[in-house]
Amino acid sequence: MTVLSRRAGEAESLEDYRGLVQRHPWLTALFTGTLLSLAGIPLTAGFVGKFYVLGAGLDARLWPLVLILVVNSAIGCSIICG
Repeated sequence: MTVLSRRAGEAESLEDYRGLVQRHPWLTALFTGTLLSLAGIPLTAGFVGKFYVLGAGLDARLWPLVLILVVNSAIGCSIICG
């Protein structure tokens, strides 16, 4: 992220994000919201989008694609949420 860049280089490791909430609280909130949306956590736009895609896939009986969506969502959530 350009906002987190320093003269030494770009923010590339988790150590570069340590203390971000003290340095940039609004950026931290935005970043957290974005990650939650990507994971498809309820009450986010990502959840609504995945819900509609899942519903359309079920209506069209596209079982392999529905299964891929569910598995990828679980993998993404396990990576993002810990």
